[in-house]
Amino acid sequence: MFGRLSFVQGDAARIDDLITYVREVVKPATDELDGNHGLGMWVGRDTGDALVMTVWRDAAALTASEQAVVKLRDDAAGIVGGKSVVERHEIGLREVTIPHQPGFGMRLVQIQSSPATLDDDVAWAAANVVPAARSQDGFVSYILGIDRSAGTGIAMTTYRDLASMRAANAAAAKIRDMAIQRGVSVRGLHEYEVAIVGIRVPIPAQRNVDLTAAEERAKR
Repeated sequence: MFGRLSFVQGDAARIDDLITYVREVVKPATDELDGNHGLGMWVGRDTGDALVMTVWRDAAALTASEQAVVKLRDDAAGIVGGKSVVERHEIGLREVTIPHQPGFGMRLVQIQSSPATLDDDVAWAAANVVPAARSQDGFVSYILGIDRSAGTGIAMTTYRDLASMRAANAAAAKIRDMAIQRGVSVRGLHEYEVAIVGIRVPIPAQRNVDLTAAEERAKR
């Protein structure tokens, strides 16, 4: 699987407008594209940061969808008066305990490594980062995406709420220091709230969730 990540920074007061646009316009449009496995959105309500990720069956499906999403992405960024920065990553590691829900907290770390060592880095993360993350209260998931040609990656760790995410910051910093000692550098660090849950990827031993919190309550 592959993910296209669009990072946006703009007016924090317009974040809810952006969420509405992504939910009502972007997600339905991308859901119709061949090879699409859904969309997720994360926001920083205080900072005006937002992240929208669409997930694709393979690299060919991601590439084929590029032209179809350009205007959607530009219009979304315009709502908050910002511009989008796009990254594309192969999903190299996925550890999920329960389905995500709006309101959960997610820490995203952008990393830079060497293309020659990426597979070793993924194996190291599976052996070291995942167990450390799982030991933290409120841990929900860890997802590692990699760009093999550029040697870049993103690590997304999700918790049951923002408080749990922040309580785990010290432990996460120690893990980042260990990664840096291996030669991995940190390109960026973001803290988000889960805003839209709509990635249709099966979760072992769990039902798949493709609903917002309000939709889920209405269905019960």
